[in-house]
Amino acid sequence: MHRLSRIKKNDSPSYGLRSPEFYKIIPGHQFSEFVVRLVITLRCETNCSSRDIVTVVEKIKRLTFGLIDHVPSYNTIDNWVRKCGLDEIKHTPDVLKGIDYAAILDECMMIGSEKLLPVLAVPAEHQGRPLRPEDVKVIGLHVKSSWNAKTVSEVLKADVETVKKSPEYVITDNGSTMHKGVEISGYTWHRDISHTLAMYMERTYKNDVEFVEFYKKMAIGMKQFCMKEVAYLQPPSQRTKARFMNISFSIDWADKMLQLFPKFSEYERKVFSYIPQYASFINEIKEMVSCIQFIETEMKYHGLSKKSISICKRHVITSIMCGNNRMRKVGQEILAYLSKEELLLKDDKVINNSSDIIESFFGTFKYKQSPNKLNGVTALALHLPVILAFNGDYVSENYNIKKRLCRTKIKDINLWKNENLLENLVAKRIRTMKTA
Repeated sequence: MHRLSRIKKNDSPSYGLRSPEFYKIIPGHQFSEFVVRLVITLRCETNCSSRDIVTVVEKIKRLTFGLIDHVPSYNTIDNWVRKCGLDEIKHTPDVLKGIDYAAILDECMMIGSEKLLPVLAVPAEHQGRPLRPEDVKVIGLHVKSSWNAKTVSEVLKADVETVKKSPEYVITDNGSTMHKGVEISGYTWHRDISHTLAMYMERTYKNDVEFVEFYKKMAIGMKQFCMKEVAYLQPPSQRTKARFMNISFSIDWADKMLQLFPKFSEYERKVFSYIPQYASFINEIKEMVSCIQFIETEMKYHGLSKKSISICKRHVITSIMCGNNRMRKVGQEILAYLSKEELLLKDDKVINNSSDIIESFFGTFKYKQSPNKLNGVTALALHLPVILAFNGDYVSENYNIKKRLCRTKIKDINLWKNENLLENLVAKRIRTMKTA
């Protein structure tokens, strides 16, 4: 098994805190490697902003009595991380040499009027566990106001050309844009297991009268009693998007409420009187969620293979296929999906079919980005390759920061911004207002 994040030991010496090498000044900078590594680690492994890190380093400077001579500005810290991020992207093809990889892409992350489409590389062979951030390498980051199958195909082909080796397969959600884009490119397409199973649930239950009524009563209860004495029992917030990927939270709540109902006070039973009325429906959805979680766990921990497909098919047949019409409808779609995926497998290979890692990727970016949507996607996106790399202890300890800062320049960042990012509307607004 290959780890995409694996680095040769002779490529990057690991300096201990007592080593004088650790405190030498990096060429072209007035800061030691200790300071640079400290601030980049804080930026990548904590929720500190660049300005917070400046405050932290100033405190450390006073406490260490000369260990730190200079404190970098917040802008310098961001530039260091961007340099490392751009260097990561540029040298991803070197890491992928001799390694069979799969690509993951998605364009669901929209900031303002801009959509970010990252192309990620992960091991083609399943690692015997779910994918981790350190398994991921960024091949490219692309931004447009909208994406279609043609532009997705062009971006994917261009990124694959930089690697000089085609992916074994491509993982996306069930969006038609992604599907057609991969199909045009001529690569094998595998659907993400979580999105696919949630889609089958949505098709059956989204417009179902019983489902709609139950969730409507939950929503009304949250609004009416959010400030009452029963507020401690209110259900979890319902998501507008991806509701069926997160339906387990509300169903777990409903199931526990059903079990606790006899112990409630008279007022609490009155407020939640609708719960026992939907007891059979709650048990039905609970069984559906249990089956889906079993399939997802099997695929994410043991990979997509003929063996795992056989296990999942057997579980579907012995569980939800024995239920009512709604359950059997979902079960039939799941069985059809598993059969189609089985036809795409070559020999006895065990591969990945989960793109959960890209959701974590988006979540990290959304947390760190500016709350002003007018900014759109900025050069902050270059932080992401470094954040992924620093998730692995081996990589973060042996990360050759000095080498990356010396071979990547600010002009390289500016060139990347001009080629890959759209015009910043906040900057455009400032320029326009100045002419008044």
